[in-house]
Amino acid sequence: MSKLAAAQISLERRGRLSTIGMTLANLNPFNGNGVFVAQYLRRLTERLDLGAEFVYQKDPRMPGGQISALSYAARYTMPDYIFSGSTAINSATA
Repeated sequence: MSKLAAAQISLERRGRLSTIGMTLANLNPFNGNGVFVAQYLRRLTERLDLGAEFVYQKDPRMPGGQISALSYAARYTMPDYIFSGSTAINSATA
């Protein structure tokens, strides 16, 4: 008998100057676990975009039962190339 190994639903809204996205993954209300991801990217100039991503995971099998992380991203666009990078400033467990 096969069983579902993973499931995910994502939603993204792109505007003229910003993009916002949300993802829910492996939600299981019976076990109390799942992953939530939210992203926001904002165009500051014609070439520069800045954004952030928040990730929250809940799983009773993990030490503390949950974890979250916040990261920041930047993208610089030129006619022939794109520079991008991200950094995680902090993470917390409870």
